[in-house]
Amino acid sequence: MNQKIKNAIPLPIYSEARRVLLHLSKIFQNVYRAVVSDEYCRIYINWNMPPRRWDNMTKIHWCYTRIEWRHRKLYALLSCIAWPLKTCIFAWKRTRQYGPKVKEKTGIAMGRQVLDQIYFAIRHFIPPRAYYFYNLYEAANHDIASLYVHEHEIVSLMRFLNATHQVRILDDKRSFFRECTRLGFQTIPIVAEFEDGKLKTYIDSANNILPKTDLFAKPALGKCGKGIESYGYDRETDRYCCNDGTLITRDQLLRRLSQCSKRSPYIIQERIFNHPEISELFSEALCTIRVVTGRAPSGPAEPLVSTFKMPTNNCINDNFAAGGIAVAVEKTTGVLGKGITRDIAAERVSRHPDTGHTFSGFRIPYWHQIIQLCLRIHDAFPDFSFVGWDVAVTKDGPVLVEANPDWGVEGIQRAHYVPLGMSRFAELFILHIKQQDRFNSILDPNFWTPDYVTIESHSLHQDVLR
Repeated sequence: MNQKIKNAIPLPIYSEARRVLLHLSKIFQNVYRAVVSDEYCRIYINWNMPPRRWDNMTKIHWCYTRIEWRHRKLYALLSCIAWPLKTCIFAWKRTRQYGPKVKEKTGIAMGRQVLDQIYFAIRHFIPPRAYYFYNLYEAANHDIASLYVHEHEIVSLMRFLNATHQVRILDDKRSFFRECTRLGFQTIPIVAEFEDGKLKTYIDSANNILPKTDLFAKPALGKCGKGIESYGYDRETDRYCCNDGTLITRDQLLRRLSQCSKRSPYIIQERIFNHPEISELFSEALCTIRVVTGRAPSGPAEPLVSTFKMPTNNCINDNFAAGGIAVAVEKTTGVLGKGITRDIAAERVSRHPDTGHTFSGFRIPYWHQIIQLCLRIHDAFPDFSFVGWDVAVTKDGPVLVEANPDWGVEGIQRAHYVPLGMSRFAELFILHIKQQDRFNSILDPNFWTPDYVTIESHSLHQDVLR
């Protein structure tokens, strides 16, 4: 049918009509997302009065607004206009989902929960989902609600702040491996690369064959643990065991990953194993530590906050977005606190739900070496203001897994039970923004008002993310 229509209409008219329809379709999709589906607002209105009129977190929320306004004015405007109505709808939906459990736990009536969500959404532009996600129904958390950084904000903020040629190096696992090798940092070896439906190259593999060991495959540009596959080597059959238990030969494995690479480049890495002390407590699946480091414009890198990530339900992926547990880590000693999953209704736990082992109080081996490794590699990438480094701990010490320019905030804030705005992040972020001339096109010059108040002078500030 499409071919008949194309043949019946002159090519210039068909091309122009197709261009207009695609443009209208894109507009409709943006309108639908802004007005109906997205559970957040792209515009932040500053209702604060002095002396908190322009504290650091208010500036960060406002920076996000101006970045979004610059790139997507229509989307931002529509999301703001629809925000009051969307707030009521999403507040009612979230209350139906999680309200009964909160009422049973705290005694807060369902109607009060709805009103609270509407208040936080209008007053601080906090999505109704975050009301339950960050336990804002607890009175102790009301005063710190505005200090949370939300996932939709951090993505835009980090992409703007880290807008350099080096971003590709960290985003692409192939480039990251090569750069770590060049700089002398230990990371997981890449065995082979696949791209455009075919094997592209072997890397440091004898005789250009797959090694007889357990392997991991993942998208070279993947995020949130999507597309990861594990292949255990079976010595008796000289084959590889897939996630579903199927045994395949080397050639079948190569063809399988070549097919996957038609959608996105893939890599194969040798599988590494947890430190024996970690394996005893949790499982054979690899656990990693997310260490977020930041740096002042002219200073060395410093550790900001860390979480320990564990897989659940026999999953090979420890990512928080994939159902893994994020555990708070005391940043000076490496001792684990309580953990939690991404499920909004989940409670903080001290035991692993699968193994039953208690992890609270466990000290991560090689902790100081882990921190020093992350600081040294951040200093090797000075163009980045903030990076989330994923590190695995083996019997021989820490090994870099990957780097995350968009390092996520939900697992960090949920695990530590405090907002990121109560850490050094807010102060360092503002220092970087003030250093960047290109931000003058985003923010008005009078934005940096004399009544500047840092988070450090805020009565709520404490170094809790340590």
